[in-house]
Amino acid sequence: MLAHGRAADSSASTLQGLGDRLHTLKKALKAERQCVYRAKQMPARIRIAAQILYCRFGDEQQLRVFFFWSTKTVSAQHVDWVKSIVSGTSLMAQDLCESYRRGDSNAAMVRANGVVDKFVAEQSLHSWIHRQNSLIGVSPEPAIVTRQLPLHGIPAKSKAGVVGGRTYKGTLQFLRRWRMRWRVKQGIIKVGEDMEPSELLAKVSR
Repeated sequence: MLAHGRAADSSASTLQGLGDRLHTLKKALKAERQCVYRAKQMPARIRIAAQILYCRFGDEQQLRVFFFWSTKTVSAQHVDWVKSIVSGTSLMAQDLCESYRRGDSNAAMVRANGVVDKFVAEQSLHSWIHRQNSLIGVSPEPAIVTRQLPLHGIPAKSKAGVVGGRTYKGTLQFLRRWRMRWRVKQGIIKVGEDMEPSELLAKVSR
């Protein structure tokens, strides 16, 4: 009887363990379904651009920045969006990535790729400004930033008349909008040593 009781207890324990694992699996499946559902709420133009961006660079952190840039908000929903793009469980996402790698395109992909190019260019400019601030300790003047724009793939025209895709006034307007999108503040960074203007310019242009 004692051996039979132990066997019964063992079977009950095994069943309990299976039940717990099944419950955990159901919770995980439910969470995944919720994630997919919320991801479906992502605007199509943003979803396609995000898929192309991830195909090109494979950077999860960059996706988070892209969703902030494209929606102009910080949202908890972005976590689900990133998870949806990175997981690659969507057949549509896989097909789109394969089409992009083959060089196939349609009107939606061409527009989305243009959005990605714009984001990458603006992010490159933001990274350059950040390096000037944090590594060199200077705050570049708008005229210096304007001359840097073409180096980051952004058309511009300086006051000196450098040919570009924008007028000088349009370039300054772009910089104002860019600062708002990337939450860049205007200001002066105090440096630890006095420098001649020519030396400062050379330092900023590195």
